[in-house]
Amino acid sequence: MIRRAALEDVPALAAIEAASAHAPWSADALAGSLATPTCTAWLAGEPPVGHAVATAVAGEGELLTLAVLPEARRRRIASALLEELVGWWRAQAVERAFLEVRADNHPALALYERTGWRRTGIRPRYYRDGADAVLMELAP
Repeated sequence: MIRRAALEDVPALAAIEAASAHAPWSADALAGSLATPTCTAWLAGEPPVGHAVATAVAGEGELLTLAVLPEARRRRIASALLEELVGWWRAQAVERAFLEVRADNHPALALYERTGWRRTGIRPRYYRDGADAVLMELAP
């Protein structure tokens, strides 16, 4: 089950981030994003085990964060969230979408490439710990 997230879901979003992400978004950052009209989020599962947060503005989309709890991985939850996101982007007339992913996050890179994203560049030392970011693009 995937559903749209609302501001009252910020604690669930933040809990998934804290348990899943290398550099998790704070509850305040998530709430600020969800309060923006160009941003939306989805939750997967009940209770929630995964989420995606993304924007759509002026024909461009950005995947801000995608996370699945470690114990719920390898069940196509992230793929289902991406499918929902791409459908939303199409409805928003998004022509190009972007994301940044840690260069050492091989499972995420494989997921994105499997779902049609292509590598377009590198941001050296993008993350606080000095890890590079891989830039990726998709034409929904």
